[in-house]
Amino acid sequence: MLVVGNTPALSGLMAGVLRRYGYQVMKASDALGVLRLTQAHPKIELALIDLSSSEPGPFQLALWLRAAHPEIKVLVAADALWDVGLEVGVSQQIALLAKPFTPVELACMVRRVLDRGLAA
Repeated sequence: MLVVGNTPALSGLMAGVLRRYGYQVMKASDALGVLRLTQAHPKIELALIDLSSSEPGPFQLALWLRAAHPEIKVLVAADALWDVGLEVGVSQQIALLAKPFTPVELACMVRRVLDRGLAA
């Protein structure tokens, strides 16, 4: 699993929660890090992208990831889902998670996305 975010405290917290639930987690802080990790680890099942990520915009990154690696499921954590829900979530098969969320809600959503098979 790949956690993407340019806020180390938040991405570290999300990664820590997911590790406690038994997931193997790698972290990237930007698009270049995502590119490097997806090339080095072709078996990544899910990318969790924090909306506060910057270059490129988190949704552009999510769209690129879905296009370049359709086998990777994408979950975007966002403050304002209504701004992007139909545009990104439905049309591009990208799951959305509303902030704030609890550790249990994060783990449940990750499990749901992995089980549902949003990718491809």
